Amino acid sequence: MIAVGKALLLCLVVNQAVALNIPNPWHLPLPIPQPPNTSPQTDIHIQSLLAQLPPNIPDLLSNIRFNGFGNATKCAAKLSELTTGLTTLKPESIAFIDALGKPGAGVTTGNFLLLGDYDMCGTGILGNATTGSVYKSCAVSGMMDLAGYPLPIEWTGCSPPECQNTADLHDVFVQLSKLINESGIIHTNPASWNAVCDAKQEFDAGAYAAVTIISIFAFLVVMGTIWYLLEPIIVSFIEREKEDTSVLVHAEETENTYEDVDKPGEPSEKHQTTSQPESLLGRFFKCFALQKTMDTLFSTNTKPGQVLCLNGIRVLSINWVVLGHAYLFSMSFQGGYSYAGELTKRRSFMVVYNGLPSVDSFFALSGFLVTYLLLKQLAKRGGLTPAQWIAFYVHRYLRLTAPYLVAMLLEGWLYKLVMHGPRAQQTVTGAASSHDMCEKWWYTNLLYINNFVPWKATGACLGQGWYLANDMQFFIIAPLFIVLLFWRPLAGLLVTVGTMVCSAIVAAVITDHYNLGPATVADGNQDEFWLLYNKPWIRVTPYLVGIIGGWFYWKWGEGITAGVKTLRVVEGDICYADMGGDRRDPVRRGVWSLRRFPEIVATSQTTEQD
Repeated sequence: MIAVGKALLLCLVVNQAVALNIPNPWHLPLPIPQPPNTSPQTDIHIQSLLAQLPPNIPDLLSNIRFNGFGNATKCAAKLSELTTGLTTLKPESIAFIDALGKPGAGVTTGNFLLLGDYDMCGTGILGNATTGSVYKSCAVSGMMDLAGYPLPIEWTGCSPPECQNTADLHDVFVQLSKLINESGIIHTNPASWNAVCDAKQEFDAGAYAAVTIISIFAFLVVMGTIWYLLEPIIVSFIEREKEDTSVLVHAEETENTYEDVDKPGEPSEKHQTTSQPESLLGRFFKCFALQKTMDTLFSTNTKPGQVLCLNGIRVLSINWVVLGHAYLFSMSFQGGYSYAGELTKRRSFMVVYNGLPSVDSFFALSGFLVTYLLLKQLAKRGGLTPAQWIAFYVHRYLRLTAPYLVAMLLEGWLYKLVMHGPRAQQTVTGAASSHDMCEKWWYTNLLYINNFVPWKATGACLGQGWYLANDMQFFIIAPLFIVLLFWRPLAGLLVTVGTMVCSAIVAAVITDHYNLGPATVADGNQDEFWLLYNKPWIRVTPYLVGIIGGWFYWKWGEGITAGVKTLRVVEGDICYADMGGDRRDPVRRGVWSLRRFPEIVATSQTTEQD
């Protein structure tokens, strides 16, 4: 608090100088930053800069008495020295305060993102390598409460060598939080404060493993691409060699047996060559070929039985997800949290604020497709063998896990090596960061249990992984409902609907037991995420609605499309925001998902009836 007061005091003094029409004492052309061994030149420049100040400013500062932070630790003693040095306009103290983040515009609207000057750290006066006094960028974050509204604060600046131990820095800000609480206006929990300093990131074992695994994938892509290009040439050459050999052998036999030679281009059936089936190794490499991948990715061709309208729903849903997160992250990285509350009062913003059901649309589509495709296979084969069921799960696991693993390796171990900036260490290597969580819990992502382990986590190894965990868990249990719907439709419907009812009851009990608020976003209650938001007992309802929708479409959908179109026009479209906006209630999630299937049936057409 004392450091804040001194920083603000210096700002006020400068503002006072400006108000007195003193001709731009601080706006002087600064020289190009010099290496550490030329610091005397920098000192001379700063002294000349200070000489331009009004003569009464040093007197004003010298009359102020600072108690400092005390000398309990080296960090506290150094901070006390720096703040006391302001009374004599010590260049190091001036540079320290100058690089420190200060309140800017929009504080009254919740902008507590106080970013300092990252480039000043380790340069000029703050980077004297000769004496070992090299300042590093440090970031401190915490939560404050203003009239019951949670306000996150992040503060960065250049920290002296004595304060680059995060534990000492944390202790200083714990004391600062106590002073904040004494004001009676803003309250903060000392345990919520976290400090982390910039540090050079080295290649650790995880980084080497990440590079190795990604290199293997890259090697397979290169080999697959080369094989895809050369295979026609190699096969043609081999076939031509076989054909030439066959003609020579046939000519020799004809000469020995006095038989007529076959006409050119018409070898006898005895010696006619046939194309050999492609080897397993060749097929494996071609799976990684860029040509094949790009052709599949950008192809507009449709497969038999494909429900075409699902692509449109996917596009709308993913854009909805991106739009919501764009606002969320912009508030996080630019401050202005109170402004978010003002946005919620706009009717036009309801599209963004109620964007959470967009994820439910994906769950519903996933359940629909799994059910529709599996029912077609069951009807065609009359059931699946144990080997086919194993392939059913293995194919899904491999298809999702390969790109998922690459994304984990990049964000968990390699991203930190190229990340720089005032918030870099806090974002990448701080407590509960992707690197920290991937180091400890990487296996939970590969097992798709990361929405349960670790319990009550405040971070995640690849934050989007909670969705994949839920989707895989639903995929594992989906055949229990689908097979029952196939053989015993009434029993299957009762079990599926009963499970949805249980989901609603569980959510209601948890909400009541933990006294959670009515909405996930507005409450600011971090417990809601690990209790409800990322758990299958609330997310399963849209998936089960998708299962019922897939069964319905497989059984009757293609024959009643016209009738549903008429019903859809009469029904109109009810805005989800008018339903109360409760994103936790599984019933509302289910209703939202259920209303997607009249759209699917009304707009769908398959490429081929089979």
